[in-house]
Amino acid sequence: RRADGSVQLGEAAIKVEEFIPDKIQVSVLGPPAGAAQGLLEFTARARQLFGAPAAALPVEAQVRFLSAVFSHPKFPDHRFADPARSFSEQVIELGEGRLDANGDKTYMLPVPRTLLPPSMLLAQFYAEVRDTGGRPVGATLSVPVHRYPYYLGIKTDRRGTVHVGESVRLEWVAIK
Repeated sequence: RRADGSVQLGEAAIKVEEFIPDKIQVSVLGPPAGAAQGLLEFTARARQLFGAPAAALPVEAQVRFLSAVFSHPKFPDHRFADPARSFSEQVIELGEGRLDANGDKTYMLPVPRTLLPPSMLLAQFYAEVRDTGGRPVGATLSVPVHRYPYYLGIKTDRRGTVHVGESVRLEWVAIK
């Protein structure tokens, strides 16, 4: 009981912080064709919010390789994947560096030959730039990576189980 006769039922502490907007804008630029094969090239770019390059700021980057399924608009019913292959996500840390005078840092990474997904890969680039106050601002870009020179697609006229002696029609297509 309090001195004024009221009863305290509980207590909670809250922390109030002022929102501090980002001071820089970060973007990631990838291969001009939108897809890559053997060598991945991407650029982390940072600009001050008033437009000037964010020169000499620290930057960290990584590439995450994920399995993705290739498809083609002319063959929507074909499956372009090898079900006998499995693939686990792979992450390659590209380390720390500094942006150049233009606010850019370009990374070049050969696609490891050991990455053999059931179909194609998706490379997710992530770059994080620290502003002058040390606050991180990140950006991501996803790019399809064609690991193989062509894709074989198969289409069947049946779904589910096929029993011995039943006929199945298969249609194959190769896409380069």
